[in-house]
Amino acid sequence: MIIHEYGHGISNRLTGGPSNSNCLGTGQPGGMGEGWSDWWAILLLQTPQTKPSDEFAMGEYVAGRGKYPFLRIA
Repeated sequence: MIIHEYGHGISNRLTGGPSNSNCLGTGQPGGMGEGWSDWWAILLLQTPQTKPSDEFAMGEYVAGRGKYPFLRIA
């Protein structure tokens, strides 16, 4: 979830610039911003063993419904 939210900061500033950081707020632009943020989160959860068919749940750990046994943080 942290990576997803960080993705909002990246996509908003790359799209609207520092003076228009709320440019992806609603409608289709908002959906694009959500998709890009999910992409960042999924990208950084992948490992060399990840297959193209693997699924990644969004928000399951934060909601107390899931764990990521493949995610190892030293």
